[in-house]
Amino acid sequence: MTSQEPGSKRLGRYEIVRELGKGAMGVVYLARDPVIGRLVALKTIRFGLSADAEEEREFQERFVREAQATGILNHPSIVTVHDLGQDSANQVSFIAMEFVEGTNLRELIQRREVPPWHDLAELLAQVAEALDFAHLKGIVHRDVKPANIIICAGLRAKITDFGIAKIASNSANLTSTGQFLGTPNYMAPEQVKGQPVDGRTDLFSLGVLLYEALTGKKPFAGDSLTAISYKIVHEPFTAPRRVDGRIPQGFEPILSKCLAKEPALRYQRGRDLAADLRRLSETLAAESAAAARVAGPGATLVDQAGIPTMQLDPGRTIELQVPGFSDVEADLPPAAAAPKDDSTPISGVRRIPVAASEPTPSDRARAWWRAVVALLRTKVPLPMALGVPGVLLLAFGIVSIVLYSKIVPLPPHDPTLDYQLATRRAKKAEAESLYTKGDVEGALAKYREIVATTPNAAWASRRIREIERMLKYDARQRQLFELAGRKFDAAKSVFDQGDYERARGMFEESFRLDPSNPNDPGRHIRLSEERLMIQRLARIKGVVPPEGKAGILFRLSSPTNDGQVVVLVDKKQILREALWEEGTGMAQRRVPRNVVAYRSIDPSAAQIVVEITIPGWKFRETRTLDVTTVAGNVYRIGVTLDRNTRRLDISLSE
Repeated sequence: MTSQEPGSKRLGRYEIVRELGKGAMGVVYLARDPVIGRLVALKTIRFGLSADAEEEREFQERFVREAQATGILNHPSIVTVHDLGQDSANQVSFIAMEFVEGTNLRELIQRREVPPWHDLAELLAQVAEALDFAHLKGIVHRDVKPANIIICAGLRAKITDFGIAKIASNSANLTSTGQFLGTPNYMAPEQVKGQPVDGRTDLFSLGVLLYEALTGKKPFAGDSLTAISYKIVHEPFTAPRRVDGRIPQGFEPILSKCLAKEPALRYQRGRDLAADLRRLSETLAAESAAAARVAGPGATLVDQAGIPTMQLDPGRTIELQVPGFSDVEADLPPAAAAPKDDSTPISGVRRIPVAASEPTPSDRARAWWRAVVALLRTKVPLPMALGVPGVLLLAFGIVSIVLYSKIVPLPPHDPTLDYQLATRRAKKAEAESLYTKGDVEGALAKYREIVATTPNAAWASRRIREIERMLKYDARQRQLFELAGRKFDAAKSVFDQGDYERARGMFEESFRLDPSNPNDPGRHIRLSEERLMIQRLARIKGVVPPEGKAGILFRLSSPTNDGQVVVLVDKKQILREALWEEGTGMAQRRVPRNVVAYRSIDPSAAQIVVEITIPGWKFRETRTLDVTTVAGNVYRIGVTLDRNTRRLDISLSE
């Protein structure tokens, strides 16, 4: 920023109000948009950190692409991106985002002000739904952590910094030496191992966040990055109830599923995680309300579980007056009388002096003994001495007769009832075993048998309703998956017929219905767009380069999911592209990628070098083309690579 007064500082058209904080890549400001008077948060990212102009250009393109992708995320639990721009005078790129007033979850955890269990589950359910929405748009957050979760008034959560982590992870060579971008404690195993990531990676990070919010500790902590990474990849987490026994049991199965080492064993969709969190939130809220009703208005809740305790005055005492107390101390037996000197050893134990306001056990023993001695010294007339025990014996006899008459005889032993109870316990154990093993239909049949013979078995009725909801949901999911498969087949048929524009829309519809389709509709969307671009270029008689420039149109059909191609013109690199891309299906495998690119060059007698490197094949070939380029002409370079013979052919035409 310039050295002006704070009120006159600007970034682009935005007026800086104050600094909100600093991140790994720049400063975050509170700013005002003078056009509409709206307050925004400006997240700045420094550029000009690399001496390589090509790297700088690629970073800027990536910054714009990621900000544009994030701008499509219109969700109530995602901080909205309004604008992006650059301020050349300050060498800063910035993103203008929605300004949200609230506290991030990291500060609440540090201050130990985390919301109650049921509210926490509801807040993280909102975050899981927001992540699911972003994943359907093809955007993975990659840096879910407490600092990126903002808790607003009205029990609302908002997640921020979508796409920023991806920019940072792809631009490590533009940062200063030794700077680490991202938070390793919240990384998933596949992130640590450098493998492809997808939406399930964000759900692992959300599980780490939930664990920390519950216990105040991270599940995978260590003294170094190496130790943390090893624990994330290889070691299980400590059960949260071993850290704090008050944590509800219902969180443990959710955490186990979120923090599974293999992505296939985690939640596959954020909405599934949100549904489990909301069910748990409702259960905990009901338990808390019930505990509050039982406790009554005079009780105090001592923890989030709603356990009541009475408020007592610790300073309150009761004083007993014993007659003749001062007269009997001399008659105490040696065992009850205490030494005058508290420092004198008794049976090898040194007594610790106690304040006068707090009676010791020996003081209480002496008081009781004095009372007994005083009672025994009291003179009682003989008739009273004999009459009182007689009255007591008579009262005892009357009470015994009354109580005996109230005794209800036990019913005779019924073997049939024992058999029925044993049968019910066996059926319950069998049903629970089937349910635990995943045979929900078999378990449902057993639960229905129990309800048929025992209609008041409320626990079995609840489990029946739960399984029926689960089966209904699974049936609907299967219908959606089948519909997605049919739409994919129809889109593939249209794609094979060459109608790439229509096929792209059909593939997008299939992807929205089932993003985990193993046929990888996301990849076919990109293939359709690529074929559509080639088709449009083919319909144009010739690409017209800018005035005074010549053009090069490069095409390569890749048979491999490895390697890259580099094109040099007079030893200056104009193109570097990978021959593969990440798939979007469940397998997340690499797939071949066709390269189609256009570049403008200065007209001259040029030497064009095409170099292809494929490490998996141990293949590296270079072809040199000598050509005199003329302004206004487009030169087409076609490259074919045979997978079987590994033969490389290059053609040049105008």
